[in-house]
Amino acid sequence: MKAMVIKRQLFKKRLNDSLDSLELPPLGHERNRAFAIMFNLKIWESAAILNGHILPNPTLLNNIAAELDIDVSWLSGETDDKP
Repeated sequence: MKAMVIKRQLFKKRLNDSLDSLELPPLGHERNRAFAIMFNLKIWESAAILNGHILPNPTLLNNIAAELDIDVSWLSGETDDKP
């Protein structure tokens, strides 16, 4: 269980750092809304993902990585090597 919490927190940090580089609004309601629009999510789903409460399903994870032009293995925490 502890490993899953660490993985969610790592994903949260990497995702939000990547979104910061796109100059999205800071973490909060406006970022939740922008992320929800980008990936066709409900606001609560967006907030849960951005805050590290849940991990996206594999399809959404791949879509996020592709949209942000980052490696899915790095984003998901499978590797520490950022290409």
